[in-house]
Amino acid sequence: ARNEQNDQLFYDNDILELLVDGLGRASPLEDPEACIYGYGSIRFLTCSSGQERAELSALKDINRNWFEQLELPRKPATAPALGDMHKIEGEFKQKLNRQDALVIRLARHGAVQLMILHLQMLNEAGAVQKLSGPPLHSLYQLSAALRAFADIRQYSSSLEKLETCQTECAQYGRNNIQLELACPHLIKAAEITIGEIEVQNNVVRTLSVLSEDVDCCQILMTFSARLGMLLGSCCAAHVNGSANEKLLSLISRLGYILGNIMAKYDSARVQFYHNDVAMEYLINILEIYAKEPLTLHNSMGDSVIDVLIKIIRVVANMSVNEEVGLGLGNCRSLGNILLELIKVNQEVKSIKLKQELQELFHATLGALHNLCFYQDKNTLTPDLVVDSQGSLQSILPELTNDLCKSLKSCRDEMLQVEIARVLGNLTRNEKARKQFSTAQGLPVILQILNSPVNNEIYDLKACTIGILVNVLGDIENRKPFFDLKGPEILIILLRHVMMQQAADWFLATIIYQAFWNLFIDTQHIEELCSSSILDELSDLLIDHLDEEKFAKTSTDDLPAEVWENFALVATDLLERLQTNYEQLNGGSMLSLTNTNDYDNDEKDVYIERI
Repeated sequence: ARNEQNDQLFYDNDILELLVDGLGRASPLEDPEACIYGYGSIRFLTCSSGQERAELSALKDINRNWFEQLELPRKPATAPALGDMHKIEGEFKQKLNRQDALVIRLARHGAVQLMILHLQMLNEAGAVQKLSGPPLHSLYQLSAALRAFADIRQYSSSLEKLETCQTECAQYGRNNIQLELACPHLIKAAEITIGEIEVQNNVVRTLSVLSEDVDCCQILMTFSARLGMLLGSCCAAHVNGSANEKLLSLISRLGYILGNIMAKYDSARVQFYHNDVAMEYLINILEIYAKEPLTLHNSMGDSVIDVLIKIIRVVANMSVNEEVGLGLGNCRSLGNILLELIKVNQEVKSIKLKQELQELFHATLGALHNLCFYQDKNTLTPDLVVDSQGSLQSILPELTNDLCKSLKSCRDEMLQVEIARVLGNLTRNEKARKQFSTAQGLPVILQILNSPVNNEIYDLKACTIGILVNVLGDIENRKPFFDLKGPEILIILLRHVMMQQAADWFLATIIYQAFWNLFIDTQHIEELCSSSILDELSDLLIDHLDEEKFAKTSTDDLPAEVWENFALVATDLLERLQTNYEQLNGGSMLSLTNTNDYDNDEKDVYIERI
């Protein structure tokens, strides 16, 4: 079975069925060598063409397991000659179908159920006395063979994605190989092999493959805290100086499993968060590896950066839940760790690690984006919140300062957008807004909005306007905003978004929201803002609130609430300008004429009035 050239021998007779029968009469405790060779044979038979499958099937970037995520551009690959495509796909289908046929024959003959039974036997023995020698090795081979059965669903799915026929193997693999039944027993196997890192790593590797399957991930969801507890042995091994390259692989895969679970199941987020021990281990792992050299890696391709990315994404996916996100804001050391990783990205200039560092920075910003969304609530209840040492709440000013620096110096478009997103959530917090002003964040934002190049980056433009909405609610930010010609910049943006063929009501709404926050409690607007700006703003408002014009220019698929939300913000702002004019002119109404020709279209953004 080690030699792929011998596969035909297994296709042509019933030796596979006889192999399963033989394993069924063997015990992994009393006949461990029979199980080692038997499961070893299955392992080789079912994995012999795994490399070709990986190259030709739809590849996954195993680092990315966000709850909501943007796909990064993939490295360009050399395209085959046009005439070779059908030939390559045909060869791939033939190899895949033959390989899967072996798996299906094994499954139909009860191999999966037998593996689960043997897992139970080994787990029961391991719970009484630590496994060693041949029984331990049989567990290694068994878990590796089971992993091949997990691959069948994914490879069958890849066939469908390549628009190939649905084979009998694919149908059987999805419906009859009940791998989810093995998940609890594999978790137990990972627990009883603590200290045997090579075997434990192999078991966890199988679990990581299973976590990509919907049915299996749903079962693993109920065991998320137990999976987190496995990180404890990793912490102990590192502290005792027994850390090695396999430890990087183990933690990376545990992080991947947890990331997949937290991406899908809200109950798992809450369950894990309320398990104090699992949370402690998770934070400990982050602390330990945040201090390790980022260049540290092993021969299997796992690295310190990879560990950090996967564990940070567990935190990011957990913090989608409001209770968890709010609580993690006051979790000890977490803020310091994320802040240090932001600083590391600014300081390390390794070209060799550029891609990995960018991904680490993206992961860190993603976690901060989710966490910072809830930190404005902590501001509202200061008596109930005591900042833990090193928590996110305790370092909000320092974090704001570093993000302002990063935004000013960053030249990468995607990173700029991510930093602006974080600052958008962060500036909902009062402490962060004060530091934003101190760090001269306002000039940076206006410089971005005033740049023709940046204006072409839609998300960056929207996020930076959102930051203005937040900071202009504080009276101390308004005078600097006027001094920097902020109103003029917003007016130019407003003209641009409304004069396009399809007017952008989303951006128009938040620009008007920024003006509303700017004017809301200012007694004499005309003393701060020029009359020409106020007149043009009033003209634009009246023009954009023209319902007849909106009916003529709006698209059929524009939701009704889009106009309603826009109209609410724009009407309030227009009334505010009219009230100011009445006070200035002793009660006479403002005479406004429609001098411009603009379109309409909008989607509401939820930004609280400050």
